[in-house]
Amino acid sequence: MILDALALEAILLLAGSLGLGAWQRDPATVGRITFCALCAAVAATTTGELITLRGLAPELVADRIKYAGVLALAPLWVGFSAHVSGLEVARRIPWFPALLLLPGVFLYAIMLDDRFGVLFLRTVEGGADERGVLWWANTYYCQALAVVGSAILSRSALRSGPPRHAARRAVLVVVSLLPPVGNALYVAGRFDWPYDPTTLLLGLALLAVRSAVFEGGLVEPLPISQRELIHQLPLGVILADRNGNIVEMSDVAGNRLGVFEEFALGRSVDEVLGWCEPTPLRTCDLLRRGRPAGRLVLLE
Repeated sequence: MILDALALEAILLLAGSLGLGAWQRDPATVGRITFCALCAAVAATTTGELITLRGLAPELVADRIKYAGVLALAPLWVGFSAHVSGLEVARRIPWFPALLLLPGVFLYAIMLDDRFGVLFLRTVEGGADERGVLWWANTYYCQALAVVGSAILSRSALRSGPPRHAARRAVLVVVSLLPPVGNALYVAGRFDWPYDPTTLLLGLALLAVRSAVFEGGLVEPLPISQRELIHQLPLGVILADRNGNIVEMSDVAGNRLGVFEEFALGRSVDEVLGWCEPTPLRTCDLLRRGRPAGRLVLLE
């Protein structure tokens, strides 16, 4: 029991530190929001398990906390994988993980209603919870999402980066496959541990993914964000993504071009520059791991 509690507490601390470190990244960091939400879901799931293990509250309360995280894990895993892999659907509809969360929101509402809770899950104090048909349907749904998310992340890891990082990419692939495999084995009754190991394995996966996607330590306080730096420079700075759409524009650039930042964001940098008076500028293509990552425009 002590070792189980220590494992859960370690994952809770890990999820909190990973989420805090990612939240302090620049707001333009790809996958930042979904990663933080995923860490919060892991923390909620682990908290519910700890409450049950420690006997800090009735199992009904613990289950409601736990399933607030459980129902969100797989949809957020897919959303994060799609964002950091640069899938077209993630670029065009960045909020699409919210659509994947809708079934979980519906099931959570059912669980809170005593009349229909038996269709999903009914908590039995001191015994095995009663799982309804919707619980099994959601299990298969989440399994499918977890496999899709791991496949997206694995494919991206194998295709990106220089050859010298091959070992690192291989580790990322293996770790990203652990959560769905662990959950499948648990559902099939292959684990002796009394708790679903998915959160433990997902915490390890988040640690590996975080080090690969957000370079730096677990908690990385930044003295100044990218946005603040751009806006404090005495230069006209425009930052575009790899598709040529503006993601950041300094106040100096806005004044020289005669456009508001809110109006320019999301529009093509060539389109915005074409509307304004000719202005001396310098353009530089930004590369990440040898591939086009964006475009920097300086107005003199």
